[in-house]
Parts: sequence; C-alpha cells; structure tokens
Amino acid sequence: MYVYLVKKGETLPSIARSVGVDPDELSELNQIYEETPVPGTSLLVPTSVATELVTYTVQRGDTLRKVTGRFRMPEKIALAANRSLHAEDLTEGRILTLPIPRLQKAPLEVNLRLELEEVTENRETVEDARPALSSFSASSVLVDGEGGLHFPLNNERHVEMLAHHAKCRSLVLVQPFDDKAARRVLYHSPSRRHFFANLMQWVAADSFSGVHLEFLGLAPEHRFQFNGFVRELATRVRQKKGVLYVGVPPHYEDDPQHLRAGAYDLSLIGQYADRVVWNVDEAYGRTEGPPMSLAPYHLIQRTLLHALTVVQKRKLLLGLPFYGYDWARPYTSDSHPYMILHGPPTPETDVVELPKQVLWDERALSPMFVYRDGSGDLREAWYEDARSIAAKLHLVQALGLAGISGKVYGATMPALWQMIADSYEIA
Repeated sequence: MYVYLVKKGETLPSIARSVGVDPDELSELNQIYEETPVPGTSLLVPTSVATELVTYTVQRGDTLRKVTGRFRMPEKIALAANRSLHAEDLTEGRILTLPIPRLQKAPLEVNLRLELEEVTENRETVEDARPALSSFSASSVLVDGEGGLHFPLNNERHVEMLAHHAKCRSLVLVQPFDDKAARRVLYHSPSRRHFFANLMQWVAADSFSGVHLEFLGLAPEHRFQFNGFVRELATRVRQKKGVLYVGVPPHYEDDPQHLRAGAYDLSLIGQYADRVVWNVDEAYGRTEGPPMSLAPYHLIQRTLLHALTVVQKRKLLLGLPFYGYDWARPYTSDSHPYMILHGPPTPETDVVELPKQVLWDERALSPMFVYRDGSGDLREAWYEDARSIAAKLHLVQALGLAGISGKVYGATMPALWQMIADSYEIA
C-alpha cells in the first residue's frame, strides 16, 4: 500500500479512478463511506509493491524530480502523499513524507494493547490485526490493595477467547486499581505475596505466555520499591518460562525526582524485562492537558535517543496510540477531551460546521483538524492515521528498535494492520 492525501475537490470515485482501484474497495479499506472526504484525509491505496513512508527535509535547490529520483520513486506517488506540492517549487526546510518501494521486508515485532470495549468490537479488532501481530495484551487484570486480581466485568472468559483468537503470544496485562492499590502491593509483603501467587497461576496454566506490567503514574518516591518489585516479578515469570513486558513513560534523562518518570529506573527495568514499552501516550496529548499531538515525532525521537543509551534496542517497543482526542477551544484546565478513533466527523454526525481541511504538523508528523460541534462550539482534534503511523514505523526501523505496541480502544481502521503486515516481516 501507499499513502494518498485527499486534495480539495476530489471524491472517492475520482481518486479511485486516478489510482486504478475499485471505489468500493478503497472505501471499505479506509472505512470512509462519504463520497467527498475532508481534504487532507490520509487514504491507503493498495498496490502490488510494498512501501515504507520515509521523511525527507527539502534542501536548497531541490526539485521534485531530484527528490523522487534520489529515492527512485514515481513523481505522482510523491504528489499523492503530500498537500500542495508543486513539481518544481519546493520550500527549503519543508518535511515531505515519501512512500518509497520496499525491496525487502524488514522484521518488526507488533504488540496489541487492547483496552476492552464491546465484545463484538473486540473480536473484530483482533481479527483485523491478527496477520500483523507478534503478541497480544488485553487490558484485563486490575490489582486491588490486597493483591487480588480482577477481570473487569467478569471478562476472564472473554479475554481468554480473544487471546486464543489472536493466534500469537498472549500476555496478561496487569494494572493497579488505583494509586492506593499500587502502593500497597509495592510495600505490603502479604499483599505482594498474594499478588504473585494469583498471577503465576495463570502463567503456569498456559492461559498466558507472560505478563505485561503497566504500573504507570507512580510517584518518584516509589522508585526503590518498584525496582524490587520488577526484579521479583521477572524472576517468578522466568521460572514459569514466561516473558515480561514493562510499560514506562518516555523521558529525556534519568532523573529520580522527575514527577512523571522518576519512579522508573530504566537501566534496571531494561535489565530484567524482556521488552520495555515506551508509552508515548503517557506524556504528550493527554486527557488532562491542552490540545497537542498524542505521538509527536520530534519529541518521541528525542526520548528514544536517551532510551537507547540505557536499554538494548532489541528490547524496546515504541508504544503508539491508535486513536486521538478532541478538545474544546479555547482550552481550559477543567475540560476533558473526547476520544476519537477514525478522524474527522462525517456529514451524518451532529455538527454545525465540518472541518474544511485536515492539517498536518510537519514536526509532530500528526494530523489535526478544527470544527464546530452541534452546539456551535469550536473544537480541536489530534489523532493518528495511516500517514502518521507509517512515519513513526520508519523511525522504529531507522533506530533499530524491536517494534511497536499499538494501544487500541475497541475499534481500529483495518487498513492500518494490513499496511503493517504488507510492509514488514512480522517477528
């Protein structure tokens, strides 16, 4: 597949004709059913040649012919993937996204972190993602203050069914019920023993092949206790021949006093965990913060360069959000955004004014749009689409990381998984 950016005045039928694809196939693949998508929307177009999306900063004297010749790609593909790009007029410093042919598939590990939603929706997501998956982690188990483990809404059987359906390594994803529960399991020996005894039963029974631990949001003063907890958990998991994934918030330096990241000793976690999941959704566009990209490329790159000084690159998974948030404008600290899954609202939704254009932030390599909701209030949305995910996959490859961990709430666009399966050798 390659990325096609919808231009003003284009329709799905006209795009389909220009790229030689059936309109219904294009619509179904991208889950876009209105005839006129919002300009700037990213579409995935099937092609007989696998591609990867690379970023290129325009240099002085560049022309489109020079750039595409350097990458040995057709000019029409470069034009398709970038907005307002003219053949002989490129601005120095502009960042282009270029779908270039991939002659040999590179290995990529892909983990799916699924936040459980409606049963049918969960199953459909796993079905869509299955060809692209190396491992599957269902957000399934909450730890209480006594070390007990609970499947929300009695979902244990459902989670086991999904794990079986995924047909790949399945991990039990463990999170604390709240801050109080996290502290008690870390500090209170009886609660901790109870936690390990319950957890190891599942790993020993072959229901799961390992543990995905996400004790995020810990205060810096818990660093020493969390270190001991990770060491003990790694020892117990390996005794059962399982694997351990540990999620951490991204950061630029090892500062034990850092409010958000100080509790996570990256050197120790990298030593004991089989995979360190670099959860960028824990640092940038957040429900309690102002509108911004959930996965800004330039900031991710900076934090990963720090991570690679401490953790072996074969152990690092870049945790990416496969969703977005929609904030009220102007932003106030007491407001919280809505979650969005697939991009701009459609004409059928309750809005006063649809987005006129999906804009592209050339530093964050993320799309965003503004519109007016049904009450006439202005809103701003940032999300991840095929173009932004493809660009960050290229960063993963360029840095030599093991792969990605995609965080999903219920549904995703099937084309994202097909793009990954087509372009990479799933490890």
